[in-house]
Amino acid sequence: MCVAGREAEMGEAVSFAPFLRYVGAVRAERADAFWRGLVGGFCPVAFSPPPPSLEGGEGGKVEATRRQNHVVKIAAAMSLQSIEERIAHHDASLLSVCQAAWASLLAHRASSTDVCLGSVVSGRTVPVEGLNRLVAPCFNTIPFRLRNLHRLSYLEAFRTLQGQNVEAVPWQMTGLRRVQNLAGVEGGEGGGLFDTLVLVQTAEREMDGAVWSVEEDRGGMDFPVVVEIVPRPGVGEGGVLEVILHTHGLLLDEGEVRNVVGEFEKFFEKALREPREQIVPPALKGEWAAKTAERRDGKARATNSSAADEEAAGRAWTELEITVRGVIAAFTTVPEAEIGRGTSIYRLGLDSINAVQVATSLRGLGHKVAANEVLMHPSVGELAGWIAAKSDHPATMTSTGEAKDFDFKTFDEQHRARIVEELKALGVQAKVEGVCAPA
Repeated sequence: MCVAGREAEMGEAVSFAPFLRYVGAVRAERADAFWRGLVGGFCPVAFSPPPPSLEGGEGGKVEATRRQNHVVKIAAAMSLQSIEERIAHHDASLLSVCQAAWASLLAHRASSTDVCLGSVVSGRTVPVEGLNRLVAPCFNTIPFRLRNLHRLSYLEAFRTLQGQNVEAVPWQMTGLRRVQNLAGVEGGEGGGLFDTLVLVQTAEREMDGAVWSVEEDRGGMDFPVVVEIVPRPGVGEGGVLEVILHTHGLLLDEGEVRNVVGEFEKFFEKALREPREQIVPPALKGEWAAKTAERRDGKARATNSSAADEEAAGRAWTELEITVRGVIAAFTTVPEAEIGRGTSIYRLGLDSINAVQVATSLRGLGHKVAANEVLMHPSVGELAGWIAAKSDHPATMTSTGEAKDFDFKTFDEQHRARIVEELKALGVQAKVEGVCAPA
């Protein structure tokens, strides 16, 4: 092999097969038991709460906030040398300290004593020979959870997180969708066990220009919140710890994101300087614990109510519902009998790629449905109802799925009143004469 004029001997490539065999040989029932024990009963709270619903009527106030992406970078006030000395003194790791500090920030934002955040494992610690020389992705995203925060000090949080990291090693290659399914949490857009990742990265090294050249540089972070921690020992006196906060699609402007970074640094310093300090202020422990319990109980009631409503009166499944359920079940490990009308593809751990597969399978059975319609109607009952409705009004679609003549009369009857009300809520006095189609 010749690279930029240099002769280079390449050894025999390490096969990906042993790693895949190892992953496939992990006992699923034991992995499920571990993750169910860790995340079972968790009730997620969004990092950036959704905007309030529109308020109608006179004097109603409507605030529209654009979803934004930001990247904010700061250097920690403490030198890297000082940080590393304190971490060693507490017998902790940089990752566990950063996770504890971020968990504290989440707890204070949500008034919660139960938080979950994500981290990425390299996958290189599994017992597979030659894995350090394998040129292939082995990483995975897994959750870390801190519950009963009102009973923990920062030091206890360090140790809890480090213990979880060790305990998770045998099961670290379990897919995140599977873990979310075990937790009873949907993983679609805006959902999931967590919406923040905390990563400790090594500083990028400059490439040897005589050997390498960058042909194309593409990449980005589309997770809602990503906290990158980058130690830079060779920068300044005593080194620098760089904190980079990426936000994607959140209702936060740049100033608010900078405030978040500043708050994180405060919790980080407090965790290092006062590790025996309680994470939740004593005066707020009872209030936060009660709020957390209320959220958890509310989730349990909603789940039970949904299951009861779904099977109310023993309503028989239609042939179309059975078909849709069977198609969806083919792309998940969940037994078909455990999939109800209200079960969504996200709850089953499926994503947009699977939505394409579901739509393709249904079209193969003669049902006209597109992948975006599967995503818009993600539950068995919703999707079956949508397909049935299109079948009842075949004039709205061509054989290729393109629009034909639309039933304007039905649309007008169904939507006129709601459109007028929403316009009023926006402060617009309008009279809807009728609906029209684009030219």
